Amino acid sequence: MASFCVARLARNFCVGVVWVGVVLAVGCGGEKQPRHSDQIFQDRLKVDTLFLTEDGQRITRPMNPQSLVVFDAAAGKIAWPAFQCNNPDCPGRNADGSPYLFSRSNPFVSVQADGLISTRSQSTPADFELFQKYAEVKCPACLKKRNRSSESPRQSQQYVDWCQSYVLPSAAKRLAELDRELQKTLPARPRQR
Repeated sequence: MASFCVARLARNFCVGVVWVGVVLAVGCGGEKQPRHSDQIFQDRLKVDTLFLTEDGQRITRPMNPQSLVVFDAAAGKIAWPAFQCNNPDCPGRNADGSPYLFSRSNPFVSVQADGLISTRSQSTPADFELFQKYAEVKCPACLKKRNRSSESPRQSQQYVDWCQSYVLPSAAKRLAELDRELQKTLPARPRQR
């Protein structure tokens, strides 16, 4: 009789453990804990980015937060993140209507003989003037038709506003997913009246 009671207790204990496991799996397993916003931001930096060399070669790689350039050792070229011109009258606009893509090469960055990328500082008045020209994003195709001396400040600003970072379609989809995930980690804001 004692062995029968022990067997029954063991069986009931096992059934209880299984039920607790099922309840936990159903109750907790369906919801993942949200990731921390830092993890989501790190994933944003890993999204593929289009880089362009000065001669138009395309290189797709994840963005590198330490350096906004990619060096293609095989070709011996530096590639820069791609920009697009959204000017509806841009002379560089493609036949299919898609925006003109271009890169902005930093005049203070170069490749050394050993393949390392070096950056020099602006130390002369000419360097500061060169930096001022570089700092404003300008579409090279639009520059060919613009008369900058007769533009109003508003017109000049419109040309700057038309130039934006280019985002690959696959990257745009992934960034939207990450943005939705990030929204879930933010605390709810009270409604304003």
